Amino acid sequence: MTSYYVANLTDHRELGYHESRNAPIWFGFHLMAMGRPEGPGCYCTTNELLRYGIDRLANQYDVTIVDCEAGPEQVNRRVINGVDILIIVTDISTRGIHAATEINAVVQRDIDMASVRTGLIINKFKSENPVIMKMIEDAGLNILGFVPDDDALAEYDSQGRPITDLPDDSPSVLAVRDIVEKMTLL
Repeated sequence: MTSYYVANLTDHRELGYHESRNAPIWFGFHLMAMGRPEGPGCYCTTNELLRYGIDRLANQYDVTIVDCEAGPEQVNRRVINGVDILIIVTDISTRGIHAATEINAVVQRDIDMASVRTGLIINKFKSENPVIMKMIEDAGLNILGFVPDDDALAEYDSQGRPITDLPDDSPSVLAVRDIVEKMTLL
């Protein structure tokens, strides 16, 4: 059985709290959720703690998913090391594609990440925009798939219901399943 670990890098204060398989098990996953860092100043110590903690935790699992804040900061500061696949998730906006392009550029410039495979997932997808699709092509981003704008997903979110309860035939569930199968993580 594959073991999974999911970390959400939005609050660095919680890292030491679940630094083991004692993290809560949620639908077959161990999950460490964090909020945002607070206050101004240098985050060098925080980033070092994150780097150490993520490396240590990732060695305990077959698959580790790290959800970083939008932008290239966590990649640029080398908070996430030992990455095999970097999945960049964005919406189909100019700003989102610019951020995805910058993240990809940071990875391409980093000699230590030369073997990292990167892919782009377009979230809340409604329809193709030729200008945006050209930006993606020009940036050399590999599209792994599109997760459609799903009314059921929005409804579950507004009701505070877990998305893991979405029906198997939900458009977003089908899209994510297809993307995961393409990535051979299933």
